[in-house]
Amino acid sequence: SGERVVELAGAGAVALWSNQYEQGALPHDIARARGLPERFLLKLEVFLEDLQAKVRERTGRELMVDIVSDHGSTMIKGEVVPVARLLAACGFTRRNSLKSPRDVAYTLAGIIGSVAITVAPEYSDEVARCLAPAEGVDLVAVNRGDAVGVLSADAEAEVRLVDAAAEIYDYRSLRGDPLQLLEQGAGERRFDQASNFVETKDAARPDSLRRLWRAFHGAVKEPSQVLISLKDGYEAGNNEVRALARIRGRAGTHGSMTRLASLGILVSNWREVEDVDSWRAYDALFSTQVQADVRQKVSEQTALITPPTDANTARAQP
Repeated sequence: SGERVVELAGAGAVALWSNQYEQGALPHDIARARGLPERFLLKLEVFLEDLQAKVRERTGRELMVDIVSDHGSTMIKGEVVPVARLLAACGFTRRNSLKSPRDVAYTLAGIIGSVAITVAPEYSDEVARCLAPAEGVDLVAVNRGDAVGVLSADAEAEVRLVDAAAEIYDYRSLRGDPLQLLEQGAGERRFDQASNFVETKDAARPDSLRRLWRAFHGAVKEPSQVLISLKDGYEAGNNEVRALARIRGRAGTHGSMTRLASLGILVSNWREVEDVDSWRAYDALFSTQVQADVRQKVSEQTALITPPTDANTARAQP
């Protein structure tokens, strides 16, 4: 609540403002209602200006605000990709657990732009090749141990981590260029992570090499063998959740590798913030250095506050 934020600000805390909508609802509302982004931002601006005035009146300091989103959103009404039917046509059966060699297992907990499929390792490439050409599928990634296979409808490549300390990736084309990272005619290229992040943060698939590699090597405790990333305007989802969402009204999802689904926001009114990926977002918000910067900023503002004179204090007494 606004009063609670004022209370925290009075104690010298940084206020992280969260909208009054349920988690994840705002992007969907924005996508289906013309003018809502502008109305929401204007409402947010008024809210923060009012809050700033209250904090300034009570404490004499300026309210320090960081605003961060947890993910992006395609903001496009989605068409379902029938993953189970596609796999069945290739001779695979969806089950809750793997009981026979051609069984696959995956969950659809919500409405999302990606699917993680568990399958026997010897069939993982066959599953990937089955799904890559399907309508609505952007990319399929498959765990090949020392490499991550990346397949699209008409291309295939592999990603390898060749230097863990420096985080350098090798990207090699097997057929075409599914990630669109190679120069014309080139078959292979090495990328250091820092440069690749800067070069691709506004690309069709931001920060693709690290995200693909870590999806199978470190980001998930028990990674699936195959990951599907869907195009904008396509989704996979739990039928019950989708039915409830239709009643409420919704458009857009997230979870894929596309730019719209991947990019969020991090803005601040009291410091310069840089572009970060999800692995560095916590440090960007709560690191020891940020906490020290908060204390320094509060100290500087406190030093500028004019203490009340004895005369003013006397006039304020009943």
